Amino acid sequence: MFPNSLRTSKRFAPAVLAALLSPALLFAQGWQHIGNVQKVEKLPDGVELTAGKAKVRVTAFRDGIFRVRVAPTGTFAKDFSWAVVEAAQPPPVVISDLKDEVRMQSQTTLVRIRKSPLLIDFLRDVGDVLVEDDPNLPMAWEDGRVQVWKKMPEEEGYYGLGDKAGPMNRRNRAFTMWNTDMYAWQESTDPLYKTIPFFIGLRKGLAYGIFFDNTWRSNFDFGKEGHDYYSFGAEGGEVNYYVFAGPTPEKIVKDFAALTGYTKLPPLWTLGFQQSRYSYEPEERVYEIARTYREKKIPADALYLDIDYQDGNAPFTVNRTKFPTFEKMISDLSAQGFHTVLITDLHIKKSADHGYAPYDSGLKDDVFVKRADGTTFVGAVWPGDSVFADFTLAKARDWWGGLYKGFVDMGVSGFWNDMNEPSVFLTASARCASPAR
Repeated sequence: MFPNSLRTSKRFAPAVLAALLSPALLFAQGWQHIGNVQKVEKLPDGVELTAGKAKVRVTAFRDGIFRVRVAPTGTFAKDFSWAVVEAAQPPPVVISDLKDEVRMQSQTTLVRIRKSPLLIDFLRDVGDVLVEDDPNLPMAWEDGRVQVWKKMPEEEGYYGLGDKAGPMNRRNRAFTMWNTDMYAWQESTDPLYKTIPFFIGLRKGLAYGIFFDNTWRSNFDFGKEGHDYYSFGAEGGEVNYYVFAGPTPEKIVKDFAALTGYTKLPPLWTLGFQQSRYSYEPEERVYEIARTYREKKIPADALYLDIDYQDGNAPFTVNRTKFPTFEKMISDLSAQGFHTVLITDLHIKKSADHGYAPYDSGLKDDVFVKRADGTTFVGAVWPGDSVFADFTLAKARDWWGGLYKGFVDMGVSGFWNDMNEPSVFLTASARCASPAR
């Protein structure tokens, strides 16, 4: 990390080391930090601030939820989100443009925006500080990357981010948000399967939440880089985050659920015991499992079938050698009170002109993910070379939904969508060529 002369010299005093590791060092690493506020424009739901070429919008999204957006060049991208389903319902706001700061009051929350440099703090109207920008590290950008730094009180804990290993309190750890099929992951493995860039900060019974609405590869560092601040950012996209004023975790979770969409109430049978493993085959083995549960009077509502029911591991097919009376098996299980759930990996075997309808129809409808040069992306997965539906396209979502009709008509009750990171073997970061389930 340091030259040998510095590591071994008695003259390399602690004060020098502290200076080298200070937050100010980041200013020399190429970040373009937000500057001083030069103009304040009042909006119906908040304020827009000009700082050099950059513009920052701080708005009240609805009661208890605030939004911060940054446009480094002064032009905001089209307002769009893959995650937010709730429309803005701005509560009344009162804006006070003072000499050194802008104050924005909404219900029981005060947003304090300091002008030199531009820093954003959220407080309860009784004076309790919820969350503050780090005064030494204003939010910044560099070659498309964006980053936000917040003060990190000693007694504050951080909870969330979804699929992450390790302790529930994320303090003193750093994480990458990048959907990854990580076979045999361990306590310190990161990243993992899904990306949920939302967390709750909790300090002395007072809570707030932050949701970073950015689909690029992103990062969260809760004090691993520095002891007095935490940060979040991404390799591209914009600074676009929501602050949940709480002040309780219960309210924050409810508000986040409303913002991003509630989970639909599942069928009652899904709340019962469900039996699954990799894998039950052939057909006689599935019957044996069902019979054993009933004979031993062990309550069970569902049986899962993994990829071995498929023909050559190709999704939406049936291996008729191992499962010759597949439809009858589904019916017989239902008669015994079992709901059948089939795995469906989110790739399609690349198999042209072999009667594999999912590939032929997907190719015809032009719904597969493409590379930048316009060619179809091909990756190795369970059936070998495979292609992937581009779910950003409405026509791809409609096409994919239609692929389930045959199984639904057989009486299948549910589907286990797997490998939807999406998983691709033999990548630069893959840990093995053929991971086991």
